[in-house]
Amino acid sequence: MIKIVIIEDEALAVDRLTDLLAVHAPDFEIPKVLDGVQVALDYFSNNEAPDLVFTDIELTDGTSFDLLKRYEMPCPVIFVTAYDQFALKAFEVLALDYILKPVKAENLQRAITRFRKTHSEDIEDSNMLADAGRSRFVIRQGQKLHVIEYADIAYIFSQEKSTFLVAKDRRKYALDQSLDHLENELNKLNFFRLNRKFLVCHSSIEAIRTLPKSKLQVQLNPEIEIEAIVSSEKSALFKKWQGKTTCLLMVC
Repeated sequence: MIKIVIIEDEALAVDRLTDLLAVHAPDFEIPKVLDGVQVALDYFSNNEAPDLVFTDIELTDGTSFDLLKRYEMPCPVIFVTAYDQFALKAFEVLALDYILKPVKAENLQRAITRFRKTHSEDIEDSNMLADAGRSRFVIRQGQKLHVIEYADIAYIFSQEKSTFLVAKDRRKYALDQSLDHLENELNKLNFFRLNRKFLVCHSSIEAIRTLPKSKLQVQLNPEIEIEAIVSSEKSALFKKWQGKTTCLLMVC
């Protein structure tokens, strides 16, 4: 059984969530329902951590953000709230998902699916997440928030002092962070810094072409007009990272 804790001060909201969980996640066990920051602090300090927490944001004696400032939650957190203005802040504290009230079955199912995937990976290799780096990007475009999963990133590049993320579905997003900052956050097993302009995911590499002086030209998918060149100094390291001893496309 998967143990979850619900932090919610509205009885009707608790009833709706537990009813939906009974249908869509019958293997979820709810050992405790808490209604405030202090009772949650007391509970977590004296009991074994659950596998998952569902929490409202505004509670009887503060907010769930107050709780997370005072207690480092060892398990994923899904926010369930009536207010969409807290979404960006929720993802900044690495929320697994953000569900608006009244809770819809399809939104809850999405969150459960995301949890099961993460939970399965945790069980398979508990050490992997420690070196996984950033798992998603939360990008604001006007009044919209876009959540880009780690696995959906093709590459990130800089152009004219701006940074852009290109997803595998070809969508392009402007980012606030620099490539230097992002290089330190992303998992180096999956991402490589080709040069000052490109940070690429291994799965986005379509072909590799040799150039004079041991340089390499990388063909990316989705395609991009800017050349992605690996310097002679980095080419050996790049080949080792890529796991290839020969290039996919050779130049005479």
